[in-house]
Amino acid sequence: FHSYGDAQNYVATHVLWDVYTYANKDESTATTSTTISRPQLYRMFPPVFSDLWQSWIKQEKDETSDKQQQIKQQLATKIESLIGILQLASSTAEKDAKRGASVENEGEEQQQQRTANTTHEN
Repeated sequence: FHSYGDAQNYVATHVLWDVYTYANKDESTATTSTTISRPQLYRMFPPVFSDLWQSWIKQEKDETSDKQQQIKQQLATKIESLIGILQLASSTAEKDAKRGASVENEGEEQQQQRTANTTHEN
């Protein structure tokens, strides 16, 4: 900073940002844009502090975007995992159904043979 007054203005701007963002936390959501959900106070500031304020807005948007991207990636991973589990369960059920049908067929064949043997013996 070039002067003590510049440092004071910077601190005042930063405190205003902290108060302003804290006061607006309830109003904003992860998908709401900072510049849309809040009045654009930075337009009243001198250019240096207006640029600083806008950089904080951009940083907040980037952080929100990164968090959303992480959440999307986690959801995609969970969905892929669930699909894999469903495919495994489906293939296991098909194998069990085939095995059950095979056992039933064997049982019927054995029953028919017993019936035929009984008939031939009589």
